Amino acid sequence: MFELEIRAESRLVTNNIDLFKKQAEEYLKSLPTSFNNDEDFLRAEEDIKDLKTLEARTKSAIEAVINGSADISAVIDTATKIAEEFRQARLTRERLVKSRKEDIRNELIATASANILAFIGVLNFDNSVIKAIERIYNKSAINGRLEQALKNKRTISGADKAVHTECTLIKEEITQDATKYSESLKTIPDDKLYLFPDIVNLLVSNEDITDILDTRLKDEAERQAKLKETQENKQTVSAPAPEPVPEPVAPVVVNQEPAPDKEQFLILINLNCTLEEAQAIAKSLKDKYMNVRLKKSQ
Repeated sequence: MFELEIRAESRLVTNNIDLFKKQAEEYLKSLPTSFNNDEDFLRAEEDIKDLKTLEARTKSAIEAVINGSADISAVIDTATKIAEEFRQARLTRERLVKSRKEDIRNELIATASANILAFIGVLNFDNSVIKAIERIYNKSAINGRLEQALKNKRTISGADKAVHTECTLIKEEITQDATKYSESLKTIPDDKLYLFPDIVNLLVSNEDITDILDTRLKDEAERQAKLKETQENKQTVSAPAPEPVPEPVAPVVVNQEPAPDKEQFLILINLNCTLEEAQAIAKSLKDKYMNVRLKKSQ
C-alpha cells in the first residue's frame, strides 16, 4: 500500500507529496461503485478498511511535522486534502454498501413473497379453504417470516439460500394446512353448509368442526320444532269455527179442506169506447181467459 512520507527539521527535508497525490487520485478513481454479489461486497469492505488506514496514516504524517515552514505548510495542506478525500470516499462507500445490501434483501423478499402468493392463487381447493389460507398467509405475514429468515445473514449467497429455504417451507405449510382444512370441510354435509356462515373463521381457528356440527344440528332441530309449533298455533287461531249442523225438522201436516166444485159462468161487460179500444181490451182478456168474444151491443 502506498504511504505519505514527510520528514522535517526546521525546514522540509524530504517528501513524496506529488507522487502520493498522483497515487491517491488513481486509487480513488479505481474504486468500484456497483455491488451485486458477495465478491463485490467483500472487495468494498476491504476498500473501506484501506481507506480508513490511508486516512489515519496521512493524518499521522501531518501531525508528525513540527515547526513547519512555508514549504511544510504547502505539503501539509495537500496531504490534508488527500486525507479528506480518503475519508469522503470511505463514507460514501459505507453508505453505498449498506444501501445496496438493503436493496438486495428487499428484492429477495419481494420475489419470494410474490412467488408464494402466486402459489396460493393456483391451489385447487374449495373457496372457503382458499380464503382461510389467504387470511393466514397474507403478504404481511409472509414478508415478516422472510425478513426473520434473513437475520444475521451477512453474505448475498447466504441471504439468497435462507430466503429460498423459507419460501419452500412456507409452501409446504400452506399445502398441509389447505389439505387439513379441506378434510374438516368434508365433515359438513352439503345441505348443512348454511349452518356455517363463519366457516372461514372456524378453519383458521383450527376448532373441531365435528363437535360444532353436532351442536348446530341439535340447535337447528330445536329451532325447526319451535317454528313448526308456532305455525300450527297460528293456523289453529285463524281457522273459522264450523257452522252448526241444523237439526232435521219434521214436516208440518196442514189439514186441507176439499176444493169446491167448479161451474161455468158468463160475464157480460158493457163498454163505452171505440172499436179499437174494445178490441184491445178483448185481446188482453183473451190472453188470460178462453172463449172471449167481442160483440157490439144492441
